[in-house]
Amino acid sequence: MGLFERPSAVGLLAMSVAGSISCASSTPALLTPEGARVHVSTASEVAQCRPLGDFIASRPSPRGGMPGYLGTTQVRNAAAAKGATDVVFEDDPQADVIGHGYQCSP
Repeated sequence: MGLFERPSAVGLLAMSVAGSISCASSTPALLTPEGARVHVSTASEVAQCRPLGDFIASRPSPRGGMPGYLGTTQVRNAAAAKGATDVVFEDDPQADVIGHGYQCSP
């Protein structure tokens, strides 16, 4: 095949699949069904709840896409896995994403 000839259908398919795989690995994680049930709350809303600990997600580089979404998603999923019903996030855009997990009675 010369330098300027069209690639074959098989070659196009292979490049398409490779591109899809590389894009999928950089797509932010999705909330699990359990993580979606974790409420983002304020400190006053969880004052009577049982604290479960801190959950930390590293903030990706600024060029990495949606760091806030990715970090809060990871924190909510991790908090849900430990039984949290609510999470309160610290507000520091320069730091890792930190959420404090709580278990509140329904």
